[in-house]
Amino acid sequence: MSDASIYPLGRHKGHPAQNPLIAFFQNVQDRDVDIQCDNVSRMDAQNLQILLSAQKVWQAKGLNFELSRMSNDLRSSLALLGVSSTQFENEVPS
Repeated sequence: MSDASIYPLGRHKGHPAQNPLIAFFQNVQDRDVDIQCDNVSRMDAQNLQILLSAQKVWQAKGLNFELSRMSNDLRSSLALLGVSSTQFENEVPS
């Protein structure tokens, strides 16, 4: 995904409405996205909810949506929240 908009995911501490992930998605609505997870070992419920919602929107538009650079700890964290890490592999509906 070389032309994708890249966002380095990190932990957000603050009011949910001020989550920078929301602003990122609002600014790249018509572009492929790559959410890089190098610095994340656990997924919080707020970011997971934002990511799942955004993924549905991107897929409906036929755009790529990917979480990349996931550690095994992050994959385990997603599993504890009931989500497979493969949920976020690059999928574009045909």
